[in-house]
Amino acid sequence: MRPFFERLLKRMADNPENYPTWVGELYLEFHRGTLTSVARNKRSNRLAETALRELELLAVLATQHGVAYPAAELRRLWDIVMLNQFHDILPGSSIGAVYEDSDADYARLFSAADELRARLAAALPGSGTGVFNPSGTARSGLVLVPDAEGVAGSQPVVRADGSAAHAVRVEALPPLALVSLEAHTAPAQQDVLEVSPERLANDHVEVLFDEAGRMVSLLDRKTGRQVLKAGAKANRLQAFRDMPAEYDAWDIDADFEDQVFEIDDLVSADVVEQGPCGRPSALNGGMRPRTSCRSSRWRLVPGRWRWIASLIGTSTTRW
Repeated sequence: MRPFFERLLKRMADNPENYPTWVGELYLEFHRGTLTSVARNKRSNRLAETALRELELLAVLATQHGVAYPAAELRRLWDIVMLNQFHDILPGSSIGAVYEDSDADYARLFSAADELRARLAAALPGSGTGVFNPSGTARSGLVLVPDAEGVAGSQPVVRADGSAAHAVRVEALPPLALVSLEAHTAPAQQDVLEVSPERLANDHVEVLFDEAGRMVSLLDRKTGRQVLKAGAKANRLQAFRDMPAEYDAWDIDADFEDQVFEIDDLVSADVVEQGPCGRPSALNGGMRPRTSCRSSRWRLVPGRWRWIASLIGTSTTRW
């Protein structure tokens, strides 16, 4: 290989005018579909990578308390991840039977990861409820806990898939550390929250939804600035006809936007939570055919706003 590239570089240096210069991204237009094909598999891959990184960090902490590093167990789990990253599996361009096997592999991985996580966490010292921050920076936000008994400032929450949990607002969790939840629980905010299926508001922002669950107003209450353009709507859900001329798992044709379907069949809009951690409004929309459903959550918290929407894993999509 080296002699070939040495000759090529020499020819390019001798006659630079014969070789075009490209500035920018090297965009392979025929593989755009692989960013979304078989999204469930892509989600499982990312969750598995995240879980293994967290396990490795917990394992290092556990070694400081007499627990042997579980190298063999981690290697077996990494083998599952790397196998399912092979060639056509992760891009989503394999046959259906491959993804039946892949789903089974990931189910086995997540079960083993949960068991190993519990074993490593049990070896760490401390009393009460602990919270682990696996990131390299300090973090603040919501922490979900399985049991809220004795945890101040917690509130019941409803996930996008309808399951229940308890949330606690924390602040300044140190990076790469296991710390006491009680020591980092954030004080309750005093901002006024106004929540209904059609309107979310606090001291900073006001959000209005129409009868289809689309956002028709996003007002900065401190400056009076309307973020949306006049007549524009946000939180729109659209579907496009995806029938490429070739390679249906690989390509998205340039004219795909010519056939768009506005999904505006709102099934329900409800306030699903109340408490110090915020109050989300749930929007459930039906798609054609009616066996498909997309559920999203808008959570307004004191002093800020953010959108929580889940289209993968916590929604139901059946065609």
